[in-house]
Amino acid sequence: MLHYADQHHPLLILVECTTELQSWGPAVPGRRKVGDGSTYRWWLREITKLGYEHKVLYLNSMFFGVPQSRDRLYIVFWDRTLPAPDLDHRPQAWCGPCDEAVEAMWAWKTGVPASGSVRYGKQYNYRCPRCFGEVSPTATPSLTALDLTHLGTRIGERTKPLAPATMARAERCRQKFAEFPAVLMPAKAQRGVERHPLQPMATQTSQQKTALLSTGAIMVAAGNTFERPGSQCRTRTLGQPLWTQPATNTTGLLTPPVAMAINNFQGAPRGLDEALPTQGGSETLSIVSSGVVPFRKHTTPTSHAQAMPTITAEQTPGLLTATGDPALLAGWFKQNGSTGTETAAHPLTDPLGTLTSRDTTALLASHWRDALADIPLDECFFRMMTPHEVGRGCGFDPDFGDHKGTFTVWGKGRDQIDGYGNAVTPPVPLWIGTRLREVLHPTSG
Repeated sequence: MLHYADQHHPLLILVECTTELQSWGPAVPGRRKVGDGSTYRWWLREITKLGYEHKVLYLNSMFFGVPQSRDRLYIVFWDRTLPAPDLDHRPQAWCGPCDEAVEAMWAWKTGVPASGSVRYGKQYNYRCPRCFGEVSPTATPSLTALDLTHLGTRIGERTKPLAPATMARAERCRQKFAEFPAVLMPAKAQRGVERHPLQPMATQTSQQKTALLSTGAIMVAAGNTFERPGSQCRTRTLGQPLWTQPATNTTGLLTPPVAMAINNFQGAPRGLDEALPTQGGSETLSIVSSGVVPFRKHTTPTSHAQAMPTITAEQTPGLLTATGDPALLAGWFKQNGSTGTETAAHPLTDPLGTLTSRDTTALLASHWRDALADIPLDECFFRMMTPHEVGRGCGFDPDFGDHKGTFTVWGKGRDQIDGYGNAVTPPVPLWIGTRLREVLHPTSG
């Protein structure tokens, strides 16, 4: 790049590399892969002698619409006869103390370490321009890149069993994120960070090291035939065909948690695990709904009727339950018929119907976390991320399911992953390029 600039002197230059470029120089004794930075500093001085100004940027792709946490170094050089470009990254973020959305400011926390490794949350963060409190910009979840129509193969049905170390990591991931049906886990390393689908995926490299571990979505049969010995209406995953559907509503769907509780206006509140109180002739029962709690400082809990709070790279919303025990209220059922033992399941959107002097109405509830935790690891699905998922996770637009993308990469799957992992995530240089274009072609206003 130095020789090219000396020969052709372009007006604008953009360089991208890992942040460790800053330690470029003779190796530091006792420090593995760490130089003293002298070559890097010499390199910058030589470019400056050619008549350039420059600015160093540390940016993470997850704040540019890319579902991947990828910290990289970007250095912009411009001919000193040109005006300095506006390269301040000001993503939208919610400031709790100010109670408003703000254009966050990039800010140092520690400065550049000797290794040159600069990471969001460790060496730098974003702050509110008004109160200067730390804020978290909106990040892109890995769910936007995943193809969950294909969960892979059940671990117990694999022709080649998973290695014991991989099985141990899989169990660790399930324990950490037991309430999530799908988890991204490191599959080819002794150490690694597991991510749930609402978080950006870890940095993608030239090798495929990330796997998808899933319990599958569970279908259950409602009514008195559920799990009865000899019954065909047993628990099934969404990957299996439904059983024969009769004229009555007998099938329920087990979904992520929505917690509620029962309140008796003539007595103490009751949890979902307690029997309903006696139902008299007056209206004495109500359902107390829970709220959504953002795991972030200085933010306000919301109810289920309100929009969810911003999901950031490090904090995700949690459920505040009325009973202290997260559960799913799947619906309600009424015992009716000639014998009083037949059941008819209803979703929560149906009215309860006439409440008589007989105790015939009850709530259907299931414990989501317990249901997932009880599934043996051999019954879980496992597969490596596919090349097109890695591509989407790197900010490219390849073909994906029924979607026809605008980007094509050739070669075998391994070659594609190698290309994606070594590439620059397109939205970041697009943002920088847009700012640089303003220097040469300023827009009015």
